[in-house]
Amino acid sequence: MNKNVLITGSNRGIGKVILLKCAQNGYNIIAHTRNYKPEFSEELRAIEKEYSVSIRNVCFDLTDSQAIKNGMKEIFDMHIDIDILINNAGVTFYNKPFMMTKIDEARNLYNVNFFAMLEITQYCIKKMIRQKNGCIINMSSICAEDVLPCNTIYGSSKAAVSSFTKNLASEVGKYGIRVNAVAPGGVETDMIAPVMDYFTGEYLETVPLNRLASPNDIADLILFLISDNAKYINGQTVRVDGGRY
Repeated sequence: MNKNVLITGSNRGIGKVILLKCAQNGYNIIAHTRNYKPEFSEELRAIEKEYSVSIRNVCFDLTDSQAIKNGMKEIFDMHIDIDILINNAGVTFYNKPFMMTKIDEARNLYNVNFFAMLEITQYCIKKMIRQKNGCIINMSSICAEDVLPCNTIYGSSKAAVSSFTKNLASEVGKYGIRVNAVAPGGVETDMIAPVMDYFTGEYLETVPLNRLASPNDIADLILFLISDNAKYINGQTVRVDGGRY
């Protein structure tokens, strides 16, 4: 029987590639997006048909705790197990010095990058404990460890993700649940478009492979980590940075 995977932020960038690769590999998918979009729904139906998998689109705002609760209830009302959770969704802002960052801006970033992840994971992990198995992948960043310009808020939110990952892994491993994180470097997506000059210039000089990652590079690692080939990998944050550090 196909395993079921919940992917947050699945309609663009890395999340969309993860969704496609999961479908290609026979996973049934719960595709989270913030809003319903007819064109994305049509894409999901086409992917579903092509790869003979089930794909359900669930929409809720990650900055709204009640919306998260309602969205997770909608998922659980489907009466399907969640075997794998991929906490992919995230936001950032660039070229914003700490002293110029409003606390509400920082709070909103943390709500998406960290607290929404906590809430969704808590809902899923209760079911995984009853199932006595599960796999969770969190999206961290090299910014959790590396110094990048004007990156204090985003970097600290991703450091929290990495710390959460290894501590949760130590807590739930006894239930057969694995928890890992992926830490991409610069990835060619819309997210870095506002500062592409930096990433193709000064940043790229620090990358021995001399290119940015593609979303496929990140998705391929995630596909490995959720597979049985990685069944003894737990509590790790795996960098995908072309050898930068």
